[in-house]
Amino acid sequence: MKKICLFLLFLTTFSVAVFAQSKEEQAIIQLDRQRFDAQIGKDTTALNLLLANDLIYTHSSALIENKQEFVKKIGNKQWDYREVNIEKVQARIYHKNTAVINGTAKINLWQTDKMMTIYLTYTDIWVKQKGKWQMVSWQSTRIN
Repeated sequence: MKKICLFLLFLTTFSVAVFAQSKEEQAIIQLDRQRFDAQIGKDTTALNLLLANDLIYTHSSALIENKQEFVKKIGNKQWDYREVNIEKVQARIYHKNTAVINGTAKINLWQTDKMMTIYLTYTDIWVKQKGKWQMVSWQSTRIN
């Protein structure tokens, strides 16, 4: 009986892990990684493709920017991201066209002549429009 219970527990755990790691969810997580890489690389062309025109980007400082403001500050190194280490991440897809990503990250950035390290938890939302995924919202909160 114990063996059967353990086996059922294993199957339940395994099926949840497989569900949480679907190909489309992994693809969204990969797109989000590409966005972080574009921020680090100051690749405004990639950012313009990955970010929706109606993006609302809420920094962990509570500063809110639209796409144009955010991309401009990446390009002129006002937001000078150097490294993003994602510690935990989970994607969920709803109705085949909306994805929510929750994660935690350690971010190193150069700001006001010094290197800063911030730890944060974040939520970002991606929407599939005309067959293409784009991020429409970012919200982050610092972790002490």
